[in-house]
This record gives sequence, structure tokens and C-alpha cells, in this order.
Amino acid sequence: MNTFPDDHPALPSPDELAATFASLAGWEARLRHLIQLGARLPALAPAQRLDRDLVQGCDTPVWLLHRFVAETGRLRFQADSDARIVRGLLAAVLVAVDDRTPAEILAFDLGVWFGRLGLLEHLSASRRDGVRAIVAAVQAVARRYA
Repeated sequence: MNTFPDDHPALPSPDELAATFASLAGWEARLRHLIQLGARLPALAPAQRLDRDLVQGCDTPVWLLHRFVAETGRLRFQADSDARIVRGLLAAVLVAVDDRTPAEILAFDLGVWFGRLGLLEHLSASRRDGVRAIVAAVQAVARRYA
């Protein structure tokens, strides 16, 4: 069984993250902040990096784990990758979806979220495809519990 943190205390709220990105001047500053955000994610132990949890459609391996908390009706997520930028993108996804109900996750437009952060237009085509794959994986999990 995977061990999940009670929360991701090192990650900001969605509003805090959006405000920080809005205050940053230029893509380089956003990229630096994204990498720093990814460094805050707890790393998965090697035993947690199972093939069944790999996100299909990403150029670099991405693991997405989840658990449904029946008492609250919310989904908890953990994610990891060895690529620094991808870890940052995963952290941005977790800020938006972790500890939300399946209905909240399905109603939340992650494409708009990444647009609000000003990230998608600066990513390579393969990274954009990877973000779409991560979003699709999160939404597929949410649909299973909706």
C-alpha cells in the first residue's frame, strides 16, 4: 500500500500560485519558479514507482498515484518524475486537483488553469502533450469515483 501525506504543506493554494506566477516577469522567472515548485513535491520511493501508475503519453516517465478518501469523498494524489520541469508541472497539477472531490476535478478546466499560470504557450509540443496526458489521467481517476 502506498503512503500518502496528509497534505502537501509545501505547496501553495491555487490562488497563491496564480498570484505568484502573475507577479513574475518573463518566462525564465516562471520556469525557475516552476522548477522550485517541483522540488517541493515529496519523491516517491522506488517501491512506489510501479508500471501500472505510469502516465501514458509522456516522453519522460511520470507516476501518478491516487487514493479515494471515503470519509470526505475527496481524491488525494501523489506524482513524481525525474525531470525537473515535469515535476514542476506535476506540482502545478496537484495544486489544482489534490484533495478535491471527483466532481470538482471534473468541473475544473486544467487547460484554463495552465493558461492562467502562463505556462502552456512556452512549453515544447511534447511537454504540452505530456501535460494533456497528465490531465487526462487525473480526469480518468476522477470519473472512476464520480
